[in-house]
Amino acid sequence: MNQSEVLYSFVTEPSSKRRDLLNLAIENIELIRRTDILKELRERKIMIMESLKEEIGITNKAIKHFETLMPLKIKEEHEKIQEKVERSKVKIENYHKIEKMDELGMELEDIRNKLNNLNF
Repeated sequence: MNQSEVLYSFVTEPSSKRRDLLNLAIENIELIRRTDILKELRERKIMIMESLKEEIGITNKAIKHFETLMPLKIKEEHEKIQEKVERSKVKIENYHKIEKMDELGMELEDIRNKLNNLNF
């Protein structure tokens, strides 16, 4: 672009433009928060699904063991295999990203304060 083709523009209402930019910043931070929450929920869902698969496997083993003990099927003692089934507990780790959320919260409050100062 040559110097003769330089384009200048003027901002007619700078306070309204600044207000719009601050509102957009607030919306962006809220979207980031929501995506973080969704990521945590997705991780929890995966953990729960894995533990449910383990529970289903344990339950299937218990059903097979129970079927071997049923009087309808007579088997010799040495063919009976007894398995001890331990129940596993669903462990859901609570991932708190306190530092990241605090930084976002502080930034959000700072932007809101700037917006309130513009409104007088």
